[in-house]
Amino acid sequence: MELALLRLAAGRPGIRQVLVLWLLVAATTLVFWWVRRLAGALLVPYLLWVGFAAALNFSVWQLNPEALGS
Repeated sequence: MELALLRLAAGRPGIRQVLVLWLLVAATTLVFWWVRRLAGALLVPYLLWVGFAAALNFSVWQLNPEALGS
């Protein structure tokens, strides 16, 4: 799964940036969860929001390939 996402993001800088952001937020959430569960739990909505933004970014790119230079 991860390799497919990396291949998909290879030529798309916007998708790559959102993917890196999601991975960093996920890692931060896990570290915060280990230190204090409330801190980790408070980052879960942000992680979901970044995931939604990634899906929205991808769907806009899919629906408008000529406008985005693909």
